[in-house]
Amino acid sequence: MLTCPECGFVGDMAAFLTDAQALTFVAAFVGLPDAVRGQSLLYLGLWRPRKRAQAWSRRTAILREIGELVATGAAQAGHGTPLPCPPEMWSRAMETMLAQRASLNLPLTSHGYLIRVAYGLAEQAAADRERRREEQARTGAHAAPPEPAEEHWAIREIGKRMIRATRIALTSRGGVNNTPAMERLFAEIQQAVADGAAETHLREILARAREISGDQ
Repeated sequence: MLTCPECGFVGDMAAFLTDAQALTFVAAFVGLPDAVRGQSLLYLGLWRPRKRAQAWSRRTAILREIGELVATGAAQAGHGTPLPCPPEMWSRAMETMLAQRASLNLPLTSHGYLIRVAYGLAEQAAADRERRREEQARTGAHAAPPEPAEEHWAIREIGKRMIRATRIALTSRGGVNNTPAMERLFAEIQQAVADGAAETHLREILARAREISGDQ
């Protein structure tokens, strides 16, 4: 028998993998932004009833509510002005609550405190931005342009193989031209990187590229 360490659900492996409500929960989890997934599972533990396991449907509802909060891109507490609040900030808010677990009134029954913590972080970030603007206006300094992002390792690797395939196509006579296939894989991996795909998926695309280019 398996026990979820956060929500308390007890069952065999089949219950975790084949229960329709469990699969709905997994779908809700996968639908969350990457930045909040890890903390959201731990945050669920703050909602766990003291004497019974939490129903899959309730866990799914909580995750969907988290997704809706994060999707707004802002936090608002009470009648305060909505402030920018990216997924990373919501994750920090959950992390803050987890650090305060011993002092919280558990189990949670709403996201009210999470929203207040996130709003506090958003207020601090807004104040920091305003302070920097005032400092720049006072000194006449301009914000330094962002440094160019380092090329993603997967794009760099597949780029090497596309160059190799192109070189072979140009120097060989009557051979198979693998350049179009490699270009399709290059576009595929660019999109995967932009979508934040898992490293395992990127390596699967690179494996196909290695087969085409003849690299090991």
